[in-house]
Amino acid sequence: MQHKILIVEEEGHIAERIKDVPSLRPYTMLFASSPEQALTLLSKNKVDVIVSDEDLTAMSGLEFLAFARQKCPDAIQMILTGDTNFKTAMRAINDGKIYRLFSKPCNGVDMALTIHCVLHKKNYLKRIIKVCQKTEKDDQNTSGIDQARSLVL
Repeated sequence: MQHKILIVEEEGHIAERIKDVPSLRPYTMLFASSPEQALTLLSKNKVDVIVSDEDLTAMSGLEFLAFARQKCPDAIQMILTGDTNFKTAMRAINDGKIYRLFSKPCNGVDMALTIHCVLHKKNYLKRIIKVCQKTEKDDQNTSGIDQARSLVL
């Protein structure tokens, strides 16, 4: 299964730099230049990772990711920001749903490595859940599955 990554970035030159990162090429990359376009893509595609710029025109990246979470609750969410202010970082951390905050200009290799690692963890979690489901099927107890999910997501 090929993983899908959605990048929401209004600045075309930054989106182009992300497209050019060689280690992201094995993944299916979807690009949106607005939150509206991104939500349309999410209604048609199940994605594994969403990377959104924080400074979007229509809404903040964190606001967009809250909407995206409703459409794609299992997607790992990351923020890309040119404004590395403390408030943005705190909102992302306190929200508890943002896996990573990247500051612009973003190191493409760092982003690719982070995405690769989180997808590896997600695949590993899926295998753990399958084993737990098989084991707990006899017990009719799903607490182990919930615990396994909480470790990664």
